[in-house]
Amino acid sequence: MTASQKITLAIAKELIAGRTAAEAFDAVLGSGSWEKLASDLYDTMNTSAAHAATKH
Repeated sequence: MTASQKITLAIAKELIAGRTAAEAFDAVLGSGSWEKLASDLYDTMNTSAAHAATKH
């Protein structure tokens, strides 16, 4: 089993136990990990959108 698969399984177990996605993510990867993921995703999407807008 790869590291990614182990992380996915651990998060899935947390979800099955009744935690929210944010709680499960933080429980497995450390406090604040969910917020960092959301922030990084938001920044990446904004950068991609701005880059695409300049191509037209």
